[in-house]
Amino acid sequence: MNKRRKFSHIAIAALLAAIMLFMAACGGSGQQQATTAAEATTAAAAATTAAAAATEAATTTAAGAAATTATAAAATTTAAVAATTQAEAGGEATAAVDMLNEPWETPYPETITISTANREQPTAIFPDGGDPDDNIWLDLIRDRLNIQIVNDFVSAEYTTSMNLAIAAQSLPDVFYVTNPQYKQVVDAGLVADITEIYDKLASDTLREFNASDITVLDAARVGGRLFGQPRLGWGNNIDRPPFVWIRHDWMVEQGLSEPQSIDELKDIIRLFNDVYGTKGMAVEKTLGYLLLIAPSWHAYPKIWVDTPEGIGYGGVQPEMKAVLQEWAQWYAEGLIAPEFAAKDEIAMNQDVINNMHGVQPYWQWAGWRYADVVRNNTTDSWLEPFLLPTIDGRQQMVPIQFDNGNEVLVVNKSCQHPEALIKLIDMYIYINNIAFKAENMEMSDYQKYTNNDMQHYPSFRVNNPLSEYQQYLEVQNVLANNRDVSLFTEPVAFVKYESAILWIDNADPAGLGAAFQVGLPDISAYAKAEPYHLNGWFLRSKMWGPTPEILLRYGTTLDDLLIEGYTKIIMGVEPIDYFDRMIEEWKTAGGAEVTDAVNVEFGG
Repeated sequence: MNKRRKFSHIAIAALLAAIMLFMAACGGSGQQQATTAAEATTAAAAATTAAAAATEAATTTAAGAAATTATAAAATTTAAVAATTQAEAGGEATAAVDMLNEPWETPYPETITISTANREQPTAIFPDGGDPDDNIWLDLIRDRLNIQIVNDFVSAEYTTSMNLAIAAQSLPDVFYVTNPQYKQVVDAGLVADITEIYDKLASDTLREFNASDITVLDAARVGGRLFGQPRLGWGNNIDRPPFVWIRHDWMVEQGLSEPQSIDELKDIIRLFNDVYGTKGMAVEKTLGYLLLIAPSWHAYPKIWVDTPEGIGYGGVQPEMKAVLQEWAQWYAEGLIAPEFAAKDEIAMNQDVINNMHGVQPYWQWAGWRYADVVRNNTTDSWLEPFLLPTIDGRQQMVPIQFDNGNEVLVVNKSCQHPEALIKLIDMYIYINNIAFKAENMEMSDYQKYTNNDMQHYPSFRVNNPLSEYQQYLEVQNVLANNRDVSLFTEPVAFVKYESAILWIDNADPAGLGAAFQVGLPDISAYAKAEPYHLNGWFLRSKMWGPTPEILLRYGTTLDDLLIEGYTKIIMGVEPIDYFDRMIEEWKTAGGAEVTDAVNVEFGG
């Protein structure tokens, strides 16, 4: 009886050990499956030995011999199956672990297939007759990493398509999501933890990109673990300051210099109206470009700011009321385009080309818009960028939003090769930022991957947040060193340089955009914006992180309400006191709710 009981305990233990080993081999996570085949074999052997011991212990009990033999055989068989399964799984896991310990550019020993998804890129022109499913980027990835990329879907309505895929839990291997989607897939356990993968495989360049503003990468961490890589783009902020662009030839003719105050800017607009028959400053119906100059009054209508009551939306603060009161006076005097409420951006820009405006608030890349001004007039008719003066002479701060974290690259938890995500990102970064110099690529070969919006095509792209400033520095360095183009390391800088010298040397309007962004040493937009970058004259939104879901649900509704009210005040349809009523309507329409949500999320 005692010997039979002893057999029962040992055999059951052996059987349970073997079954647990089998379950671990079949159902463990990627890292759990990383147990080596040797360990699996050892465990299986131990289970087999235990089963054999059970058999030996039971030999004195003839009545139980048959059952004993069957039980021991079952334990041995289960252990063998577990060993085989774990060895197979361990083989794949070992390959993954080996890839983690190899340089990121190491190709897979055998071709693997990675599925992805992408947004349609209507402006992308694929060279050599390519298409989203067969193109030079996919060829490069296959040739260099031995990864075959296939698209699960390519959609003009990418966010909607991804919502459907998440709901169905039918996701590609590597894909990108919006912030709300990121929270969904992480909370649902649909994406892999890439903390270790990032630590081992992220290239030095990717780490530099993230280090330019580590808060963006930190926002992608959940419980201290990393589940995705934000798709970066904005970074060093030299491209953030807005400008007032003013017609150069008219300023020269009238003996004018850079406006040092808001009053001087108004005087220039008045003079252009009187002498050249212009119709005030160029503005369009969304007020997007007019709002660029709101910081001149220390108003920040598009970001969240500190207020005595906590975090508040800049567009509803008292400073905005003062701005609107000023702009209403401008409009009444003809200093703002009288028909702006009926103009879109295209019509506004065309009016500048047609000499209807000599002053326009715009971004640093406006020169590309103004080539036709020069073509239609003289080579002196370009517009020069000027930084905004302020109403009181205090330093203007440039408002910036949390743009870099709006989309995050992730990898499906079921993907057999989760490390492929970082390898793909590293390869994209390498081709766009390093290969040109490192491999002595011909410009024509490099541009196949970047021209005609091809650089925007790969779904696994992460752009260089530092590139705009690097481009400016490299162009200026080459110009200052006898135009020695061998000094270029940034290929896009070389492209912009070649464009800029068309204007610098020959006044060719085709080079106007690059010349006035990075090329002209003293009067380019970046030359004037550099002090902002060096001194940090930026005001970050207090909503510095993923947008709360409740705010996203409102879409543009709340901003649309404000723009409509602003327009009525500017055009004199409503008096300035309408601002207070508009703010109450905004709060009732959801503004109070989203303000509470932003304070809960970011108020600490």
